[in-house]
Amino acid sequence: MAKKVSTDPDARGLITFMNLFDLSGEVAVVIGGTGVLGGALAEGLAEAGAKVALLGRNEERGQARAKSIQSKGGQAAFFATDTVSRPALQVAHEKIIGSLGAPTVLVNAAGGNDPKVTVTAERPFEQIEVVDWQASFDLNVVGGFLLPCQEFGPAMAARGHGSIINIASVSAHVPLSRVAAYSAAKAAVLNLTAFLAREWAPRAGISEQRVNDYLTKDIDFALGQEELKGLYAFYKLAREVGVVKEVKRTAWLGG
Repeated sequence: MAKKVSTDPDARGLITFMNLFDLSGEVAVVIGGTGVLGGALAEGLAEAGAKVALLGRNEERGQARAKSIQSKGGQAAFFATDTVSRPALQVAHEKIIGSLGAPTVLVNAAGGNDPKVTVTAERPFEQIEVVDWQASFDLNVVGGFLLPCQEFGPAMAARGHGSIINIASVSAHVPLSRVAAYSAAKAAVLNLTAFLAREWAPRAGISEQRVNDYLTKDIDFALGQEELKGLYAFYKLAREVGVVKEVKRTAWLGG
């Protein structure tokens, strides 16, 4: 299907950029493709020519994202999947192979913070429940890294071709705010990405050394309540406006 040509100058510039990194023939699985970040990455991968499999739990958002990609001339399909379930991922994997082909790119974009594990005046660190902490790690590490890599990685390694892109956070490096469990989980993602680079890259040529922080690092963060409110407002705006355009440009990571 021919790609539609946009009259938007920004869009034309993005298309020119994407042409430098042609992903035609690649099949990209985007875990968390129903979210803002994962959806933007899926759009970028599709614009670069990849066939995109969107995985997530929200049927409405997943189908809407797939239709958005298709309306621009891309190939995409949504597969309702609970990423913290290995059997569910296995079923999705088989369906993807049957409809789009064998996956060659895996984007782990599932994750997020939960207010239950955010330190506040009303909920100090010592009152965070273990069950809530575990739920945060299940979302960000088990479903956002471990199980998808276990399911899709070995086949890529066996074929000697593949690219795995993991999403971390600037809070994985330093404790910028009070999202304790989220920061710890993303630090785990950083460490495990380096681990798999050592395990898989030399053996099969799989590219596993790709973790990206999508919140700018050159901002002087403060930890007062008002500053934190301002940080959240900036982060929300960046997610909804600025970052989406820039995230699309990371499609070259899939090549």
